[in-house]
Amino acid sequence: MKKSYMLLSAVIAFLLVVGICIFKCGNDIAIVDVAAVVNHSEQVKALREEQTAQAQELNQWLQEAQTKVEKEKDKNKKEDLMRKYSEEFNQKRQEVAQRYSEELKSIDDNITATITEYAKKKGYKLVIAKSLTIYGGKDITDEITKLVK
Repeated sequence: MKKSYMLLSAVIAFLLVVGICIFKCGNDIAIVDVAAVVNHSEQVKALREEQTAQAQELNQWLQEAQTKVEKEKDKNKKEDLMRKYSEEFNQKRQEVAQRYSEELKSIDDNITATITEYAKKKGYKLVIAKSLTIYGGKDITDEITKLVK
């Protein structure tokens, strides 16, 4: 009987310690729905609009180039024009893609910095993406979304 009582006491103590640790750690863990933050970001919206406008400009330029190629009667000159416009198109497309990538990285860095700063300010020891979380943690998505412009 005494052994059972001691075992029961040890199990209760263990569960109490584990419960306190879980409770304490649970308050130090935050989760963020990064996709939602990105989708609500004014910077991302502006970047998407800019990319759409640049794609339209590029398509208009391409149509004009195709018209010029079609008007050319000389076969050799036509091939030269096609090659020239193809190279120009590829260069312009790469420039647009690179600029978009650089801007997106800058926005991502800004969002990461905002999350880090907020987490430190609020005393969170760990911030996990919501997509990786099944259960637990304090969801700070709304707060981050408000801070990210």
